[in-house]
Formats: sequence, C-alpha cells, structure tokens
Amino acid sequence: MKLTSRTSAKPFAVIDIGSNSVRMVVYESLKRAALPVFNEKVLCGLGRGVAERGKLDPETSELALHTLKRYAALADAMGVGAIEAVATAAIRDSSDGPDFVARVEETCGIKVRILTGSEEGHYSALGVAAAISDAEGVVGDLGGGSLELVGIGNGTPGAPTTLPLGPLRFAKAAPTPAHVDKVLSQAKGLKARKGQTLYCVGGVWRTLARVHIRQRQAPLQIVHEYRVKASDFAEFADLLKHLSPGSLAALQGVATKRAPAVPVGALVLERLIAALRPTDLVFCGYGLREGLVHSHLPKTEQQRDPFIAFCEDEASLSSRFALHVDEVLAWLEPILGAPNPDAMRIRKGAILLSELAWRGHSDYRAEQALVRILHGPFVGIGHRGRALVALAVYERYRGDPDFVVAGEARRVLDEREIERGLTLGKLLDLAQTLSGGAPGLLPQTSLELVDDRLCLTLPAGLADFAGEVVRKRHNKLARHLNVRAEIAISP
Repeated sequence: MKLTSRTSAKPFAVIDIGSNSVRMVVYESLKRAALPVFNEKVLCGLGRGVAERGKLDPETSELALHTLKRYAALADAMGVGAIEAVATAAIRDSSDGPDFVARVEETCGIKVRILTGSEEGHYSALGVAAAISDAEGVVGDLGGGSLELVGIGNGTPGAPTTLPLGPLRFAKAAPTPAHVDKVLSQAKGLKARKGQTLYCVGGVWRTLARVHIRQRQAPLQIVHEYRVKASDFAEFADLLKHLSPGSLAALQGVATKRAPAVPVGALVLERLIAALRPTDLVFCGYGLREGLVHSHLPKTEQQRDPFIAFCEDEASLSSRFALHVDEVLAWLEPILGAPNPDAMRIRKGAILLSELAWRGHSDYRAEQALVRILHGPFVGIGHRGRALVALAVYERYRGDPDFVVAGEARRVLDEREIERGLTLGKLLDLAQTLSGGAPGLLPQTSLELVDDRLCLTLPAGLADFAGEVVRKRHNKLARHLNVRAEIAISP
C-alpha cells in the first residue's frame, strides 16, 4: 500500500479479517498514539470448521462478505485516505481462502493481504512495542485460529512462531493439556525469555482479563496494561477452563458469542504460563492492527514516547496557552529533585494535561480532568502511572479529596505515590497562578526549600506578581510540605 503525505494526514483504516471476528478500525490519521474514531467488529466465525473441512463455511463467508461491504462503504463516506486490509489464519489455512479474498476485492474494491503466521506474529508484537516501548519478554497473541508467540526485547520483536491452538480449531472437542503442551513445545527461541513478562494479546485473553478485573474489583476497569502475577492468573484460568459456555456467558464481561472460546483460551494460557514461567502477565489493548499502523510511520515518529505523544496531542487541543514544559520542569526541580526517566514522564504528562479541563464549568473542572485522565485511552503508561498523573492534575484544580473517582486513583497507588501526586499538583497550581501561563516569567523566579522555609523569590520588577491568590497557593503548598511560607524580593 503506497502512502503519501496527503493520504497519511487523512483517516487511516485497518480491516482485520480474523478467524473469529471481522473488524474495521478507523484512526484519526497516521501518527504516534493515533486515536480510533470508529471501531466495529462482527463475530463472523470464519475459522469455524476449517480444521475439519479445509474450507470456509458458506454461511459465515456470506456474513463476512456482507460486513466487509458495509466497511468499504463506511470508509468511503468517512473520507478515509488509505485502507490496510489483512486476513489471518482462517483464510490462509482454507483451500478456498484465496477465492474468498478475490470476491472481497471484486465486490468491495479493497485489496486484501493474506498474512503468514510469522507476519501476523510480527505485527502483533510490533503493536505491543508501539504501546509499551520497553517491553521485555514474550508476546502471545491468541486468535480464533492460531497462537503467535514472539520474543521481544527493549521493544523490538524477534522471530515469531505460529501454532495451531486457536479455539475455533477445537469447536467439536476441547484439547487436552497434554496436546497443548506438545504443541507449545514446538515454539523455538523462547527459552531465553523464560521467567520474564508475558504480554497477552487477542480478544479471548482480553475477555479473561475483564472477568478477572471484575472478580478482583480492581480500582481501574481497564484491560490495557492490566498487570497481574502469573501464578495468580494461572489459578484463575484453571477455574475458567472448566466452566460451561452458559456459565461463562452469565459472567459480566463475557460476550455470548465469545463464551464458547473462553475455556480453550483459558487452558492455552494456563499451559503457556506453565511452559514459560513468566513473572507477570500484562494484557495489551494494542496488537495486530496497531502494529500495522505503526509499521507505516516514519522512524522518527515510531521512536517518540507514546504517552508523551498522546499528552502533546491532548494539550494542542485543550490548552489555553502554549505550554512551556521545559520552563515548568526546571521550576519544579528544586522541590521535587532531579527526576529519573519515569518521574520525568509523569511530570511532563501532568504539565501537558494541566489545562485539560479549562473549557469545563469551573465547579467541575477538577472532576472532569480526573475522569478524562484516569479513564482515558492512554498508552505507554501503566495503571499506576495514569493514576498518579490523574491525581496530580486533580489536585492542580484543587479537587475535593472525597470525590469517589479520586478514591479510585488513590486505591491504585501507595502512600508515597499519593504524596508525590499531591505535591506535584500543588506545585502546578502555584506555577500556573504565579505566571498565568505566560512564557518567560517562571525562569525569572525561583522556589526552594531553605531549612524550614518554602522560599518563593521574585525580582523587584515582578514584585506585583506576588498577589493575594499567589500567597494563598504558596501557603497551601508550604503547609502540605510542613514548612513555613516565605516570599523574598531580590534587588
């Protein structure tokens, strides 16, 4: 697919013709951390029966073709600049898969690429790397027809292995643990990744994560970057693999059409945990489709921090003023200390998002900012990081500590992290109040802890900036730090 600067600035669509679902996601444009503006899937079940017959089922094929005709029409109506359409295990494993693709291309006018197992694994791992740039361990992507395993180090995918363990292959009879173990033993090159993190991709495994989140009553009901100890999840998967589809469909978070695939998905994950002995599981909302998007980005765009890129996009849309991030970072450092890379990302993100809610009603800006950050579609940051940024921006707006969603954020964090978030928020509040968001003012002032004093120093030419409201914010921060507030005017 040839892209130009003109087409890449328009909405970009990925159509994924999978063994279980056919989905179209339209992204706002080709850029780092691009948001979907449209996302729809239909559980067509193309892979059902392919293992036995070697061919696609006519009924599911017609449903898939009808769905793809709708997607083609929608993409045209949305002004999509380019479409990347791919087909996976069901199409590549069926003898009439190429014929189906030819029908799609003729009927819908969409060029479809049939991915090999290795290509599918590579793009899935690339999608994980796009969201978690320091990913280290093994990416496992369980689709309806196959399981792709890819070692990943420092965000770079290795050689993929594709295995016939998709749940739709076992529609008539569930596999035995011994069979799954035998198939998993064929995976090569993963021994060096034993004992590391397992990154779980795919609709069935995300369903398992949703059920686990609800069973545990986790503070954040977000699957992406949901992290759990592998040993704990293995016990949970062992329970689910014995439940009937009816019992599973009754669980909150399990779609009725997805329920039959859950026991096999749970069994495969349990045996994979036994084989790789990972420390943690991390469930990923990014995978094949996002990997395809990432593959079309220029190298310079691929290398951008996904979290900071998302925050910069948000700031460009929501901020009242141009945000002078470096000025604010330097002003905060005497109080917060020199940051490590993780702390720097948190500070930058909070600064960029500190004007997120200014268009909202003044009585509700704090709550709006908190909810948008805590529940927003961020990537490149885990649950703890997003909770810390959300709490800091909430405090910057002087939010009510008893607000229920603020309690959600606090439940994710430990006491030390809560303290960091509150301090950062109060500092941002003071910085914004003092400068009014105008550039060049903060570097002329300084804020330091001197013995038992929080000393705000301004040059004589800026003495009038230390007004009553600034003094209130300064006093509030000093009380939080358990020191005295002092304002000095330098000659």
